[in-house]
Amino acid sequence: MSPRGELSLRERLAEALPQDVAFTFYHISTPPTSCPAVFAAPPGSKPDRTYCESHFLTVSIDKGADNFAQEILVFAIEVLVYTTKHLTTLFVSKADSTGYISFLALPKTQASPLKSVSTTFISYLVHERQRPGIRLVVSLFARAQDQYLFPGSVENSSKHVLDDRGLVKWWCRTLDPVLREYPPRQAGLGGGYEEHDGDTMRSHGYLIVPGFDKYESKAFLPRTQKADNQEMERWEAGHPLRQISTTPNAPPRCLIPHFPDDPKARFLDELNEELPDASSSQTNVSPAKRSAGQWKSAKTLEQFWEMMAFRQECSSGRLVGFIWVVFTPSNVRSPGDTETTSGQMSALSEADEDYVYLLNPIRTERHISAPRTRRKPGLSGPIVTRQPRIKTASFDLSTSSQPDRSQHYTWPINSRGQIVLEEKDYTRARDVLLRLDFATPEVATTGTKRWTDEVAVMAGTPGQWGQRIVGEKVTPKPPGEPGHTPAQSIPNVLDLTSMRKKRKVENAQNRVLLPNASTSDVNVLNGTMIRKKPKPDTLLAELATLIISSLIFGANAEMVSIDIVRQSNEGAKELTGLVGVFVGATSGIGESTVKELFKRTVRPRIYIVGRNADRGNRIVSELRSLNEGGEVIFIQRDVSLLAHVDEVCKEIEQKEKKIHMLFLTAGFMSLRGRNETPEGIDKKMAVNYYSRMRFAINLMPLITAASAASELSRVITVLAAGSEGDIRLDDLELKHNFTLHACLAHCVVMSDFMVEELASRYPGTAFSHSYPGTVKTGIASELSGPSGISGGAGACRPEGLDVVDGMKGEKGGGAYLLDWDGNAVGDQGILNKYREQGLGPKVWEHTMQIFHQATSGKRRIVDQGGERPPKIRRDGGQGDLWVPLLLLVRTALMVQKGAGNHVGRHGV
Repeated sequence: MSPRGELSLRERLAEALPQDVAFTFYHISTPPTSCPAVFAAPPGSKPDRTYCESHFLTVSIDKGADNFAQEILVFAIEVLVYTTKHLTTLFVSKADSTGYISFLALPKTQASPLKSVSTTFISYLVHERQRPGIRLVVSLFARAQDQYLFPGSVENSSKHVLDDRGLVKWWCRTLDPVLREYPPRQAGLGGGYEEHDGDTMRSHGYLIVPGFDKYESKAFLPRTQKADNQEMERWEAGHPLRQISTTPNAPPRCLIPHFPDDPKARFLDELNEELPDASSSQTNVSPAKRSAGQWKSAKTLEQFWEMMAFRQECSSGRLVGFIWVVFTPSNVRSPGDTETTSGQMSALSEADEDYVYLLNPIRTERHISAPRTRRKPGLSGPIVTRQPRIKTASFDLSTSSQPDRSQHYTWPINSRGQIVLEEKDYTRARDVLLRLDFATPEVATTGTKRWTDEVAVMAGTPGQWGQRIVGEKVTPKPPGEPGHTPAQSIPNVLDLTSMRKKRKVENAQNRVLLPNASTSDVNVLNGTMIRKKPKPDTLLAELATLIISSLIFGANAEMVSIDIVRQSNEGAKELTGLVGVFVGATSGIGESTVKELFKRTVRPRIYIVGRNADRGNRIVSELRSLNEGGEVIFIQRDVSLLAHVDEVCKEIEQKEKKIHMLFLTAGFMSLRGRNETPEGIDKKMAVNYYSRMRFAINLMPLITAASAASELSRVITVLAAGSEGDIRLDDLELKHNFTLHACLAHCVVMSDFMVEELASRYPGTAFSHSYPGTVKTGIASELSGPSGISGGAGACRPEGLDVVDGMKGEKGGGAYLLDWDGNAVGDQGILNKYREQGLGPKVWEHTMQIFHQATSGKRRIVDQGGERPPKIRRDGGQGDLWVPLLLLVRTALMVQKGAGNHVGRHGV
């Protein structure tokens, strides 16, 4: 048990906050309420009875003079407490800040109070929700986002918006003090970890970043990890899902929790569709017909996490971190102690897993009697009138008659919120906050008062509420300020606290690298250009310079002023009335791209094509809030079918006369083999290649109409440029030689040559095939939006900039293969070999043949090699792709590290 366990939340917060700084805390919660099970039940079993208790903590400060002080919210965090008979899970659902804590003008050397609040609140709930013999897990996922709980707060320039890497590290540092309040687990003689005796709770942390191996993931762990004994490390790169489960040998779907707004939960839902009885709830009793609860594609947890790395949320240029901290009591109940069946399952080998569920008899349809329907008695007798009762607020649930302890949960009175609401009122209180505006201090102040007043009315206690807490933590003053007390000198100890690395001063500090057309084509890395990885608090100008260098760093280069790049970025404002079609923009790189483009252009009209109506409606709503002058239309279709693609194109053709940009990011990935659609095409190849090219071919008349008017004309497909491999020329469709590796190679190579063929047929349009990649650098991690918009925007070329090399190495070739950072990619050896074999025309002919076969000639294929549109000059024409356009809106997304303003983006 934590030594600070007897302290109240108020006392803990006072200890953690800076001295003499006042904060007001508003804490609302719900009683433990029965909810759907977090874990799916193993076949033949019923789901665990599960309760959920919600906690919502907001923090405000006083803005203005003492006599005219007004409260303004600066931070909010939501924690959901899920409890069963065998496990307690604290799921950190959301956290967000407004950036207005900058009004406190705290010293930059001081740690952020908001991090202290998060650590303290989670630590308090961990202590208060412990149960004897029951494991407790803190779980969250970190996903970078501009704003979560405070609409409009991203417009506040003082808000420190963390990127994805920074956010994962921030949460690991936030949870590390909570973990270290308890001793570490003890290593056993056999290499495992032994059970411990005594009344002691031990803790251990876990982190998984899909797409990163264990070594790479360790870079996100707190620095305190380096000081730990190697045999008693507090963190590891992995997951605890088997350790915390009562049935560790159950199928993977039974080991992975299903939390709200969780990327892995969305993947769970999709994988559950593979089960034969997919219509049943994920937590219902599993009949034998459901393949023993096994997915067809992901047979193990390891395969599940490997596949997660390919999900758009984890592979579209921004990473996602999944974090757990497991607290294990000394007398923890092992799975064998909880259920006989679980003990039997643990004793079985992996080879016997197919038969393990025979231990639980499954009732067949023959043994299941028809459900009895109880007849509702009819009304009779005199009608007695009742006086209406108007419910104005929730009952006072803080002293509810609901028991504070049961075998499924614990609900201590002193750890409940200041206001305890029913679930529906709690949801309403949170939704009220989501409908307010925090873009400026004035509207944020008004929104703060409205929220506190409405919550008070819901609770039936109109008036002032909340707890005002004045910090007590003494923070040492930085050197040079009045009151600073120098540390006492200790012999043989080197004081590094005031040492700073000297920044080099050179004339090239404000410059970037661009390819020099006059130099040799041989790529030579200049040793003077090697730079150390920048720190998170690097100045904006240095960040922009380094990004530009990494984006366009090539062989020998000449230096140009960064002002030229900024001038190019401003060119987005020249794009008035842009018409764009985004296929697959309901999540991932497509979503971030369309948002950046929509926000930074004048009166755009955007079509978004996707199969998920809920996501589409959400994107439409968000886009309309970003640019009131723009127009967005969502078209729901499954683009794995070419007939649906034709329907979408026909609908757009009826409304538009020209299209300036076609952005193709729809993707599909599974570990299954060839899986044909009703049109006879493998679904993976249909989504990743054929449907994309169908969109391009069908819409080319509208796209060329834009280029003929000397307007922007772009086609971008985002897949895996640079990942070329060997292909089967005699089986391009892979009807007879299908493997996952061959599928990727064929989609990539055919996309390369289809882009090249399209560029030769439509010289007025720039075509690019890009690879977004899983970006592993702190700066490049935010490139999902700008790197996508780069290919889809154009403006006048500022003086001093050159054109990107095309696929064949020529300037302004019109066809481009680009890496995530804008560098030209592609295995030229493979590409040249296939060019010599005439692969380009073969790919074109094959693609047209597939189109004809799939649609049975119902729709005329536009331009199968007929008359070509007039050629537009390359030098400055619409077919050119300017290097600086890869940096569009990049500088607007860069922020400086400020004291105290830290969370901003969080998708925990």
